[in-house]
Amino acid sequence: MSSMAKICYVLLVLIGSTLTLTLPGCGPSVSVGQVGGKVTCDGQPVAEGVVTFHNPDTGDAAQAELKPDGTFQVSNAEGGLPPGDYRVTIMPPTVQLPDTAETEGGLGFKEVTNIPEKYRSAKTSELTATVQTGSNNLDFAMQTANE
Repeated sequence: MSSMAKICYVLLVLIGSTLTLTLPGCGPSVSVGQVGGKVTCDGQPVAEGVVTFHNPDTGDAAQAELKPDGTFQVSNAEGGLPPGDYRVTIMPPTVQLPDTAETEGGLGFKEVTNIPEKYRSAKTSELTATVQTGSNNLDFAMQTANE
């Protein structure tokens, strides 16, 4: 191989490597929205539980644990949620239930009064969210009245 051929070969390899790094599909393919906010019930922060986002059209989903002040932040490998419309549910935290004479223990939901039943199911929850690229501050206000 001549010197000129070697130089051309090295340049082609370098150019090919550069192109590979910039081709679509290398790295995140979809821009995401960073999602955070606060959950309240009757105006008071919900200090325990999980907020779940589910897009029925795309199957995209994520969840975030509630902090003591009622705030949450979706933290996942993608850095957030793809833009779109989501159904939102709020679930109590899971706890280890003890064995009783009637039932065997195991994981179950903690009994809480500040997460009404209707918000625990995607079929009955009235909570929705539209996620856009960039920062999304989404607050969810649940009510115990009208249950």
